[in-house]
Amino acid sequence: MNKPPRTRTGPQSSDPSNRVIFIPGWGFDGEICRLIPDRQWLAPESPVSPQQTPTEIEALIGTEKQGRGVILVGWSMGAYLAMDAALAWPEHIQALYLLSIRRQWPADEIEEIRNELALDAQVFLRSFYRKCFLGDKKGYRLFQEFLEEHYLTAPYLAGLQDGLTYLAGYPLAQRINQLRAFNIPTIMIHGERDLIAPVEERPTIPGAREVILPMIGHPIFRSTDCRVDLHLRKEAIRRKFSRAAATYEDHAAIQKETALQLAALLPDAPVRSILETGCGTGNYTRLLRGRYPEAHLTALDFAQEMVTQARKNSSPTIDFLCEDAEAFIARTGPTYDLITANATLQWFDDLPGFCCRALTRLNPNGTLLCSIFGPGTMTELTMGLKAVLGHKIRLPAQDFPSRESLERIFTACPGKVAIKEWQIIREYPTIKDLLDQIRKTGTSGQSSGRFHFTRSQLTDLNHWFIENHGGCRIRSQVFLMHVTLTPEAIP
Repeated sequence: MNKPPRTRTGPQSSDPSNRVIFIPGWGFDGEICRLIPDRQWLAPESPVSPQQTPTEIEALIGTEKQGRGVILVGWSMGAYLAMDAALAWPEHIQALYLLSIRRQWPADEIEEIRNELALDAQVFLRSFYRKCFLGDKKGYRLFQEFLEEHYLTAPYLAGLQDGLTYLAGYPLAQRINQLRAFNIPTIMIHGERDLIAPVEERPTIPGAREVILPMIGHPIFRSTDCRVDLHLRKEAIRRKFSRAAATYEDHAAIQKETALQLAALLPDAPVRSILETGCGTGNYTRLLRGRYPEAHLTALDFAQEMVTQARKNSSPTIDFLCEDAEAFIARTGPTYDLITANATLQWFDDLPGFCCRALTRLNPNGTLLCSIFGPGTMTELTMGLKAVLGHKIRLPAQDFPSRESLERIFTACPGKVAIKEWQIIREYPTIKDLLDQIRKTGTSGQSSGRFHFTRSQLTDLNHWFIENHGGCRIRSQVFLMHVTLTPEAIP
């Protein structure tokens, strides 16, 4: 069989000692990896089936080896198989990626597929594969040229009915509950234009990080934005903020402005207990202490160096803790009159889960008050980089929650909810000053943290900003969420 060449230019993950095992979906096998030649992923060689594939996964994991060195990536039906494998060998799994996973496969849909397979399997599969690749013309062309006939042969057709039985009876809710017993980072990635597993039919997995990629269909693994190092995201962000702790206070002008906006909306009613998440060097913390001098104030940050700076800058009456706010709020503990965060929540892995759990930690008439940056932040820089470099660079803000996603999260919450949006526009003398500000505040996200440009590229970027924006003008999109938990709203 002719195959597209497999190059070796891309690592499996940010840690070369890790192995990425890719489990394809129904009607496919590991040959589908030929469509992603820049990734060195391992995959089952046989047609994906609930009988054969677990044995192949076990062999690929190499269960005689110790330690969590395996990243499991399951696509479509393969996501179910990946969950089974994670439960079977949890001690070896570093992270679990569920791509295009569906909440359930309705019985009538399964029955319709069975009937069409029985009528003419090849005709149905050609239509199915075309639907899979809708929106990915290049991928579909390669698939037709190198793989489609391969998948229409008798060995592949034989196991399709067993796969449908597996899909129809998969106990997803049970598997999700079982996974909670293990500390396996789980990331769900969905394509916004997926027709096989529509994004609105994705499941809810408590504690999992969810990524929705715009303009992407079912073969989401082909997207360069489908990354398998996202489970390392929070630790990378922690390192950035730790390194920036000494310079953050002098360069976080935007964060100070959002802190003032938050402070203007603080409750007038008496507040006896406060939890601040993501305190940084303590700028907003000091505003809280000034407004509520008698309140018990607990301030968290997951970067120890930030906590150290905050203690130096603030009153000794504040309890500063080096804690991951998402883990802290998930534990049972005290309740608060006010839970608040300034320019922090956009970095969280499970924002819906945090918000729901935070509301359970509020006292009657308590308030959840937060500012968060949106995906419209620094769009000018994204466009400028693309214009100068000739390709798109994905900045952290592109993964920040949109107004629509925030509305879904907060309007589902009990109590009175208000969401406000505004923009902050700042002008920098040169593009280098902007990049220095990003570095000195640690806000480059999971990326390398340093933009390496030649002198001529920096000059071209400056010219682009002058021509298109009259200078290095950058917009920040900011949302402010205000939730008051009235007594009648408490479940």
